[in-house]
Amino acid sequence: MTVKQILAAAAALVCCLSAGSCVKSDVPSSQAEISVGAEGVGDVVTPAADSEEAELGDYRYSASGVKLYYDDTQVPTGIMLALEKYFTSYATRDYEAYKTCVYPGYVDKMEDYLQREYGYGQENSFTIQCDNLVANVGDEFTVTRVKAEPTGSESPEGFFSYLNECFGSDYYSQISQDSDNMHDLYFSIMVKPKGSEEETLLISDFEIVFAEKDGAFYTFG
Repeated sequence: MTVKQILAAAAALVCCLSAGSCVKSDVPSSQAEISVGAEGVGDVVTPAADSEEAELGDYRYSASGVKLYYDDTQVPTGIMLALEKYFTSYATRDYEAYKTCVYPGYVDKMEDYLQREYGYGQENSFTIQCDNLVANVGDEFTVTRVKAEPTGSESPEGFFSYLNECFGSDYYSQISQDSDNMHDLYFSIMVKPKGSEEETLLISDFEIVFAEKDGAFYTFG
């Protein structure tokens, strides 16, 4: 998912939220309430049938209390933790954390492109993205829920068309050859605005690609 896609999706969805897209937050108040295994997630939790979040389905807690919605036979747990970390880096304005979430070399390529086209670099672009996401939510926020599922596409090549253009090369082929595997997903993010007791939908069913390399998962954006 590109920078422009993140912001466009966030703006469109936050502006179109209905009351039904908000749920009461019940994220544990302390990490002491969360028990996770070796993979970094807890056991599957099934919400009570009469609860507000029943329609969202089963989930697992991450160590930080974020609810992760996924089928671990289709989406690796490592991707869910990487996706949580990626959006948490925006929420906390942690550029160093962000850089660990994107594919090796991506930041340098985007730095060159941004300096050439806009006269500023990737760190400044990251700050702009953080500001825009806060503006879309209406306040500072924390990530509370992350959902992901496969797109079912045979190839994520189309996802890279914008990056191919930016970098002036067949970036998709480079990543395909360099990585061990690629995962094309739809994802959704729910967040909790500062001072609010309710969560709100930030992004819904939007495409993102993760490349797997040496046991780690990286995205592009």
